[in-house]
Amino acid sequence: MARPAEDPKDVSATRVPKVMYLVFISLIMDLLGFTMILPLLPSLLDHYRKQDSVLYSWLENVAEAWRSNFLVSTTANDVSNIVLIGGLLGSMFSLLQFFTSPIIGALSDVYGRKPLLLLSNLGSLVCYGLWSVSYGFETFVLSRIMGGLSRGSVSICTAVVADVCSTQARAKGMALVGAAFSIGFLVGPVIGAVLAKSADFWVTPALLAIGSISLNMIVVLVFFTESLPQSRRAKNISRTMSTALNYINPYALLTFAPVQKLSIKDKAHLTMTGFVYFSYLLIYSGLEYTLSFLTHSRFNYSRMDQGKMYFVIGLSMVLIQGGCVRRIPPHLELKAAYYAIGILIPCFFIIAIAHSPILLYIGVLLYALSTAFVVPCLSSHVSRIGSPTQKGTIIGILRSIGALSRALGPLVFSTLYWSQGPILCYALGSVFFVIPLGCIRWKLLGERTKSA
Repeated sequence: MARPAEDPKDVSATRVPKVMYLVFISLIMDLLGFTMILPLLPSLLDHYRKQDSVLYSWLENVAEAWRSNFLVSTTANDVSNIVLIGGLLGSMFSLLQFFTSPIIGALSDVYGRKPLLLLSNLGSLVCYGLWSVSYGFETFVLSRIMGGLSRGSVSICTAVVADVCSTQARAKGMALVGAAFSIGFLVGPVIGAVLAKSADFWVTPALLAIGSISLNMIVVLVFFTESLPQSRRAKNISRTMSTALNYINPYALLTFAPVQKLSIKDKAHLTMTGFVYFSYLLIYSGLEYTLSFLTHSRFNYSRMDQGKMYFVIGLSMVLIQGGCVRRIPPHLELKAAYYAIGILIPCFFIIAIAHSPILLYIGVLLYALSTAFVVPCLSSHVSRIGSPTQKGTIIGILRSIGALSRALGPLVFSTLYWSQGPILCYALGSVFFVIPLGCIRWKLLGERTKSA
């Protein structure tokens, strides 16, 4: 059903539809279960290491073989093996999400948002159910596989924004999605840490995750009105799925191949921005993923200590995004991203050498400051390229590039952490940020200077 033309002066066109507030609540309930595991992961893997697990023992034997065959540093030991195995699990989860999210999104274009959102939540329910009974490592791995396969809710909720929001209200709709993420990552880790009290410390957080996702399914089933009417759904499922497959082709993603009819200049600018996004997130996600393992081994952080650290990070990000980031004018977005990435160089050097909680938290606060700026600024910058009919495709590709980066980063940097130790891992990571910095400075900002 075609929408009436939107009058830019019409106040109602700038309002966020009520269904978006339902999406906001649904996302928070979904993200609570997803984030509660974050402060528990090092303790969980330490718990499984002490068990007689066939799969865990096999993975450790593989690690030992790598160590002897590739002359890995003697800093690698049983404790650092946890980091390597954790990185493998993190990359596996993100890789499965990278493959399934575009497919779930494409199926929702054909069958509607509501059925696929319920199906995604059902997969999460199975994931948390397996987690609650994961007394063995094999069951825990199975729960992570199920979780990665069913993480399509974010792409569906993003599609709902495009379905129901006018052009003027779309930015506000996306801001609500971002706010749900901030709240989920602020509250979830703390709840997980607080509830992890018993010997089987993961059971209570897992049961709460089951309750949260079950309530979410009821809310979606009863109150969510389908946002994509039959008249606007894709009719050809094979063509829709073929388009979705472009989102899991790394070369097509990094060259923005699905985006047609762009000028050569815009295509080159978009491709370079995509590479900046990819290289930044690959390094960032790898160092981010190993942070809880670093505090666990170096500072002997308990699950509650981990929860407090994530709370400080989340609260700092919420305050910075609410107070500063949303006020950045479009012409300064690239510069803001440039300086924010630059902050990560001293940030991770500080974390690399930190042997006191005070120094660690200085690094962590710099980390939160940078994190609050980079992705929102780059995403907003990219959304201004192309025609209105191309923006959904461009943003979708950027999200897939981010998912690919997060699939590679944890494995790459957990391997570096395992083989060379945390100091060299974080120091090299700091240096690697020169790559996206240089691309912004000499390619993107330099290009703008030449055209001025």
